[in-house]
Amino acid sequence: MSNYGAGIGAGVKYTPAGVTRSVSPGSLTLMDGTPAVNKPGRKHIGKRALHQRIGVWGLCVIFGGVLLQLGIVSFLAYLWSQQGRHDVENLNQRAWRTIVLNIWMAPTITLSTVLIRFILGSQLILCTALVAGLIIETVSARIEDAPKFSVLRVYNSGPLDVVWLMSRLPHHFCRSIPGLLIILLYLVGVALQFSSTLLVSDLGDISIDSDPDIQEVAVSDSTGSFVAANSDYLWTKSLGTWPTYAETRAGNGTVNADVSDTGTILKAFLPFEAQKRLLVRSYDGLAVMQEARTVCVPATLDNTKFGLYGGTDQLALEGAVSASLDAFHHAGFVFYNRTNGVDNSNELGKRAFNCPFVQNVLPSPSVRGDSLEMAICTINGSGFRQFLLINALGSYLDWYNDMGPGGPLQWTSNDNGWANYVPAKAESKEKGLVLSASVCGFNFNHTLQNISASTENETKEFSLQWNNHTGIWNTEPIMRQLGVIDTTSDPTDRGLLRLNKHELAPGNPHPQVFFSFPTNDVSAAMMQLAFNKGIVADNYIAKSKLENSFRAQNTSIVFCTRCTDNARNESVHPAHVLLMQSAFNATNNPASALDALWTTWAHTMYSGSIGGFDYTGDVNATMIWATTVLAPRRWGGFIAVAALLVSHIVAMAVVVVLFAIRTSHTFNGDVWHAVAQASAGEEMKEILEDVTGSMDKEARSIIAARGMHGMFMGTQVDRGTGKVQIVRRNPAWKKDSRAYAYE
Repeated sequence: MSNYGAGIGAGVKYTPAGVTRSVSPGSLTLMDGTPAVNKPGRKHIGKRALHQRIGVWGLCVIFGGVLLQLGIVSFLAYLWSQQGRHDVENLNQRAWRTIVLNIWMAPTITLSTVLIRFILGSQLILCTALVAGLIIETVSARIEDAPKFSVLRVYNSGPLDVVWLMSRLPHHFCRSIPGLLIILLYLVGVALQFSSTLLVSDLGDISIDSDPDIQEVAVSDSTGSFVAANSDYLWTKSLGTWPTYAETRAGNGTVNADVSDTGTILKAFLPFEAQKRLLVRSYDGLAVMQEARTVCVPATLDNTKFGLYGGTDQLALEGAVSASLDAFHHAGFVFYNRTNGVDNSNELGKRAFNCPFVQNVLPSPSVRGDSLEMAICTINGSGFRQFLLINALGSYLDWYNDMGPGGPLQWTSNDNGWANYVPAKAESKEKGLVLSASVCGFNFNHTLQNISASTENETKEFSLQWNNHTGIWNTEPIMRQLGVIDTTSDPTDRGLLRLNKHELAPGNPHPQVFFSFPTNDVSAAMMQLAFNKGIVADNYIAKSKLENSFRAQNTSIVFCTRCTDNARNESVHPAHVLLMQSAFNATNNPASALDALWTTWAHTMYSGSIGGFDYTGDVNATMIWATTVLAPRRWGGFIAVAALLVSHIVAMAVVVVLFAIRTSHTFNGDVWHAVAQASAGEEMKEILEDVTGSMDKEARSIIAARGMHGMFMGTQVDRGTGKVQIVRRNPAWKKDSRAYAYE
């Protein structure tokens, strides 16, 4: 190399790669004798096209990168916009569901942000080169930094290279737009390094619909009957929580102020334990369908008196009851007589009853449903298809003392299925004694049917909650679920499923479902007759026990929270008492309250038997479950990332526009011009000749020793030769050359 350098000045011949050249100061001669003219420096060419100055790769990084970044942000916006309820059949949500159900949300976000940061890194390197070109061509740099700015136009590791140089003279660079832009790009770039963290902070657990789950589901036992898990009396047990189910109403009740009528209510019991019931969002398959209607009409009481039951110390109400049966026949009820024949009578004509009560051992407040007591009594000759519902207000002793001798009752009014009575004695009226009586019946039918049920909301199950502030049990959620206080709203608003369609399963060997009561008690026998739509089978009921229900002395089911008990009546579990009392207090509607009670008892039987179910009907059921997935729940992180990326794109666009307008001599990716321009100016030549073996620190000392420290340099075109060179130049923000201050 040394010979090569010497040969150029002395005209020595050399032979690189088989070519012999004769070199002289003014010419080159090739081996074949052809002269090669040593041309002077090229004249300055006008401003080149933008694609030449930035380069094809640079344009791809800018425009292609922006398109990719916007595409990634749009994809993330799609992921964020699918919050809330999710439809399995919605094609627009298929990709989203695939991602969240396969637990790909976090990896997808990570991959997206990796791509954003990769593109961002390439764009920042390019913007650093463009800003370095803007500074060296328009802003000017100190002489000790000018070579580095020139080289940064070609090679750099990002905005920090320029920011670090700018930090040496902040009052100079911070007055320039390129300086502010590179600082903004640097800060936004640093913030976007945490884009993954920002986006993941928006994630949380949400509940969505699973993909359809198809499998066989056992909906009953092989005999089609349901036996409670225990052999105790049905009404002495309570549900821990009231199960959710599917519901629809098939018709309105009788419109009559004197009649309480629920209309026909269809309820499909879900064949799952509690944990699964709370997760089901859609069910298509076999289910036990309850078709029920409860009707209550005012009861006409005659020859009534309070006495002691059967020689005991237990209070009993006895007399005769009559009522119109038109409302029952209008509702489609079928009544059976003692021979299991159909009774089509329009009047219940003075049937004897003798209903034992239980003593309320503590004083009761004068509130409907929690006084002497509320009782369901069977009626002579009617079975449990028709029964007498009695609610008495007043103290135990007052009723016995005033009515025991046989004092008559005086009718006052009919109201919503009730007939209201007070003692005829004038002195008794001041004691607040009121007795309400209603003749009620319910039409139950349980069958196995193919159903389709769904909900857009979460299913809910409720339990009784004690309110420490009010000192009472909160029964409102349960009453609302059972439709006692909210009969018009959509079932899905009450935590239930909506029953969309139903039909008897074709070829089902057990279309009728039986409820078997494992007890010999007369009341249980009556309820079994009622629950099973009048069908009496030897293996379910001892027929001889049924005859007791047609005698004048009957059993009763009482609703009292503070009562004694004996063998002649069945005390109901306090949870059912609270439910009945709350229903009467809230609505004064006996039919709705009783429908809630029947549903509760049926669910008690059904839920207690689920573990023994083995009948699937040899058909598959299709379920959609609520499943918890990790998905976006908030927008804060996404908005922050989107805002930062938009800021980056805007700042980059401004840099590109300024570079296109204000620069002419910077060619991204080309090296020679950067080196040549730095060594072409007289000031730079003078320094470069002395620093060929110096480090930057030593070079700065040489510059300072020559009194050139702080001299501002920038590109300039020599008008004579057309050469582009970095020379001494006043900064753009200074008005005259005297503003230079050499330090």
